[in-house]
Amino acid sequence: MMKSKKIYVLLLLLSTFMRMFSQERTIADADIETNVKIFFLNQDISFYTNSQTMRFLNDTTNSEILSSKGFSEEFVFIKIKVRGNFEAIRKEKIVDSLYEQNRVPLSCDYIIACKLNEKVFYRLKGFVSNDFLQLFKKSYKKKGRASFLNQFWIDELDLACLFDYYFIKRKSGKGLSCLQSCKDRDREFVEIRND
Repeated sequence: MMKSKKIYVLLLLLSTFMRMFSQERTIADADIETNVKIFFLNQDISFYTNSQTMRFLNDTTNSEILSSKGFSEEFVFIKIKVRGNFEAIRKEKIVDSLYEQNRVPLSCDYIIACKLNEKVFYRLKGFVSNDFLQLFKKSYKKKGRASFLNQFWIDELDLACLFDYYFIKRKSGKGLSCLQSCKDRDREFVEIRND
C-alpha cells in the first residue's frame, strides 16, 4: 500500500513538472516569435501605424515555427506570413503551397533563423538580402553539396537552390525563386515607387 502511494506521488510530481515544462516552452516559443516579428518589422521599409504594428505583433496566426534537421538546437526557424488584404485576393480560394512558393500577389512568406543564445537573426527567404552563407558557416564546416543536403533540411526552404547560388557561383541570382525578395516579386503586380 505504501509503495503504491509513493508511486502515485511520484507520477503526480512528474505530471506537474511536465506541464510546467511544456508551459515554459510555449511561453519561450511565443517570446521567440515576438522577437522575430520585431526583427522583421525593423527590416521592412513599409510604414506601419502603431495600431497596425500592435495587431501584427499580437496576431498568433501570422507566424509559425518550422521543422528542421541537422542544425543545432540553438537555431529556431520561424516563418512570418504576410497576407495581402486586397479584395481580389480575399475572394479567391488559395492553396497554402502557392503562399509557400511566394506566388500570390502582395502576400509573402518570410523565413528567419534565430540563434537563441546570441539573439542573432538570419534572413533566409523573402528579403532583399539573404544571410544563408553566414548561417551555413555557423552550422557546417565542409562544402560537399550532397552531404549538406542529406544532413540539413528546413521546412519550406529550398536549401539546394541557396547552396548552388553561394557555392556553385551562378552568375546571377535573378530568376532563382529562393533569392527573390517579396518586394521585387510584387513589382510585377504593382508599380512600387522609391520616392
